Amino acid sequence: MCMAIFAKPGKVVTREQFDRFSMSNNDGYGFMYSTPDGIFSYKTLVLSEFYDSYKSHFDANQKTPFVLHFRLGTAGKKDVENCHPFKVNDNLYFVHNGILSDFRGDVNHSDTWMINEKLFKLLGNKIIENPFTAEMIEIAVGFNKFIFMSRDNYLIVNEQKGEWDNDIWYSAYHKTNSLLSRTVAALTNKTENVYDSDQQEIPMALLNTMPAENTTKNGLCVCCGDFVNKVEREDRVIIHYKGRPYLVCVWCMYHAGDKIYKTIEYLNKMGK
Repeated sequence: MCMAIFAKPGKVVTREQFDRFSMSNNDGYGFMYSTPDGIFSYKTLVLSEFYDSYKSHFDANQKTPFVLHFRLGTAGKKDVENCHPFKVNDNLYFVHNGILSDFRGDVNHSDTWMINEKLFKLLGNKIIENPFTAEMIEIAVGFNKFIFMSRDNYLIVNEQKGEWDNDIWYSAYHKTNSLLSRTVAALTNKTENVYDSDQQEIPMALLNTMPAENTTKNGLCVCCGDFVNKVEREDRVIIHYKGRPYLVCVWCMYHAGDKIYKTIEYLNKMGK
């Protein structure tokens, strides 16, 4: 479900990470950082343009934090308008990782666009200036994660649900070797509702024919990297690909399609 990143000053996101995160999150890209005049924001649908622009701006602005976003679209058009970051006002922008069930998108607009128009623009700078407002947002959005940035401050909503590594915060698990080991280690070969396939495309009607996995094992979705457990995400399935089991959240099973297999192939290649 997308990848949102907050990098402290001087901490670079590598080209290898760009390639890896875009395997399952390639519906649009963007980054932002603060300047004396406000927030600089850039959005594109082209990965090479995303990396080249980010690297150019990072090299020239290493004393400021950067926020990056890789989109996996679930609602709305796959266009630049629905890419992140989103503008709340001239001094406040944000990116989002997750699905907002109370702010459903439509054929043109994503759920992120909806919550911005219906809530964040009304709250304005209170989001980042008022601790009570920030706390209420965190309670309201559940597992969703947001990064807000103003000219002189930032806020990560549900920071504890992501992870820090070398002064970079990731909204989902990001290490190739550990992701493979932790998603496979969570499984057993004797489970019900296992989907066995070596094909290159997942039937989108799968949810209508197979219930969610009932295993009590916890682990990481091999596609989006989010932690899957009975408390925060009950719907999950196990797929077998080339003789190996993988844990996949039902959200990715429904929305990511063959990106799941492409991600598995990439992770195995990089993690061998």
